[in-house]
Amino acid sequence: MRSDKEIQRVDEIPLIVYWLLKMRVHEIIDHVLPHPHPNRQGLSYGQPALLFVAYVIHLRTHRLSGMEEWVQKHRLVLEEATGWPSVPRRPPMTGWATC
Repeated sequence: MRSDKEIQRVDEIPLIVYWLLKMRVHEIIDHVLPHPHPNRQGLSYGQPALLFVAYVIHLRTHRLSGMEEWVQKHRLVLEEATGWPSVPRRPPMTGWATC
């Protein structure tokens, strides 16, 4: 019998996110940076920054190229740890419109 359930470790990431939230990293970044355009939707500037810091601490690397895959892999843990309804997700790429 095949199960669609996914098993994820929850020992490191929630602890890292907890301390970053406790230090109010995302709030500090939002306070320092100018407000985004009113038409911008989704997370504030500080929220993805907090996820990036968690990524750097968790994997001990600062290469941004692997972050999207990391977020997708740990989506459930990140959503539960942050309390944010949906962590950032890049929309699927679409091909160029043809005439």
